Amino acid sequence: MAPRLTHSAAERAQERINRLLATPLSYITVAASYGVSTGTLWRMGHGIEPRADKARRAFGLPAALGPGTQYAAVRYCKVKGCHKPFIPNTPTRRRCFECRPVRRKSRRRYS
Repeated sequence: MAPRLTHSAAERAQERINRLLATPLSYITVAASYGVSTGTLWRMGHGIEPRADKARRAFGLPAALGPGTQYAAVRYCKVKGCHKPFIPNTPTRRRCFECRPVRRKSRRRYS
């Protein structure tokens, strides 16, 4: 379940979105003005905080870091149902270390 909005900036962003959606504009028009998808806009309108940094910057929200995380390059696990924050050890890592543990290199034996 995605976290609910709690920040004052997030509440202001949600109010701004709700005011825009009260006008005769469509979700597509409002989403295009913010540069996000319609799904993200719908979730923001219903009080769910976006995870993506691009969407957070579009709405003026602070960067999303997991509790106890002190590193800005945080990623979220791509496994369905996991979505835990983690710090990758390589730029290509898309899954957390619990869903995809680091593979050990096999030892070569010299005889």
